Amino acid sequence: MDTTYGTAEALWQPAPERIARSNLKRFQRWLFLERGIELKDAGALFDWSIRESEAFWNAIAAFFGVRFHREPTSVLEHGRGPGETRWFPGATLNYAEHLLRFGPEGAGISDQDTAVLFCSEYGTSAPRSVLTRAELLNAVSCVAAGLKKMGVGLGDRVVGYLPEPARGSGCISGERQSWCNLVELSSGTLQSGRVGTSEAD
Repeated sequence: MDTTYGTAEALWQPAPERIARSNLKRFQRWLFLERGIELKDAGALFDWSIRESEAFWNAIAAFFGVRFHREPTSVLEHGRGPGETRWFPGATLNYAEHLLRFGPEGAGISDQDTAVLFCSEYGTSAPRSVLTRAELLNAVSCVAAGLKKMGVGLGDRVVGYLPEPARGSGCISGERQSWCNLVELSSGTLQSGRVGTSEAD
């Protein structure tokens, strides 16, 4: 049976001014100015990202200012299959360092803006809690300083019971800023007997 597919009308489209301010358009302008690559629309950008995947991901890392602590030996290392293919082999970076940057430089983000919003459906004493960007940065700094004072460093493992997710995010980011690994214990992992490991790099 033949099926004919028509072009559906979009339910919503952003205003041209909003499109012009989008990260996609910023990236397209950056590509033209920095790499001399002119891509007229999102379709052209998508096609280029498939045809020139190494150039695309190299540009993405540069555009978003990825801070490698150890530079990669290449953008892509081909393997015998997808499971053995490696992107940016040899590179290391700090997860917390990037997480706490809060977007592009000069984006005008306030330290009092919400960084973490936690809502619980269970009957807890604090069903809703908020951490501002300033509070999250302070929490991460305190955890990282405490771990450093105890001599925790690269490759060490830290076990923590984190019952409150909003505050726990500061602990998780703090341990990653210290380049150690966190073994997170919650009611779920304790009941099931499972323990997960979070890699720092």
